[in-house]
Amino acid sequence: MIWKPGHSSGLCAAKLQAPGRKEYVMLASDGGYAAKSWIENLTPGVVIDRKAAQRSLNYLAEVAKDQYCVECIANHDPAVQPHEIVLPY
Repeated sequence: MIWKPGHSSGLCAAKLQAPGRKEYVMLASDGGYAAKSWIENLTPGVVIDRKAAQRSLNYLAEVAKDQYCVECIANHDPAVQPHEIVLPY
């Protein structure tokens, strides 16, 4: 769990990674509503702290570009369809 406040004070993202592996999946929670959020730098519309939301979004933008990030998924992204993600182990 990675604390990513802004939208709410207790918001966390989840990094899923097998022990000893570099590859991971990031579940962004509400740090951005869709991949478009970090691509176009769009913070959530409803936030308790706009500066914290921007820092959290900046973090997700960097994560999404990380060579070891298999996927960075936002909770409300309409483009994300149910699918299986297989991480190497």
